Amino acid sequence: MKRPAFLTYEDVLAAALLAGSAAGCAAAHLLREELAGPAGLWQAYTAGLSGRQQHLLWESVVRQRGIQLALLCLAAVAPPARLLFALSAFALGFGGALLLSLLTLRLGWIGLAAFAGLLLPQWLCYGTVWAVLAAAAKKGAGRIRPGAWLLLAGLSAAGMALEAWVNPLLWRFLPGI
Repeated sequence: MKRPAFLTYEDVLAAALLAGSAAGCAAAHLLREELAGPAGLWQAYTAGLSGRQQHLLWESVVRQRGIQLALLCLAAVAPPARLLFALSAFALGFGGALLLSLLTLRLGWIGLAAFAGLLLPQWLCYGTVWAVLAAAAKKGAGRIRPGAWLLLAGLSAAGMALEAWVNPLLWRFLPGI
């Protein structure tokens, strides 16, 4: 069955991102005490990290983002690539909205700036990787040039480094946490 011409792949991705954002906001509202309370998410990020803890954070980020990158790469070359990228757009919207909601619940309006400052550096890298793989999924046939794989690996490594080494430094400067 042929889908309507007015519903493009990009429209599906945008709708999935918006649906994920709405679900993330709802989850933050329902779980705000558990997530934003004194023993919640914030304690892990705001505690000063020793050298050993920083190394463990780096290993954790590399492991988690490496698995996510591998899954996205497999999704880009898999037959249901478009569906898988719509699901990943939902997950991106959910995670982003959840964190933005929690930051604004905790910090008020300064939470918007905190969100941009804490996530924008690495998500410029990760977002580019996602966009390249989503474009490859749109084309189908799983064809990604070798140079693009190197670019994706470099951007992913840069995003991981920003997330593991720069973000903990930025968390220390946030007031009210």
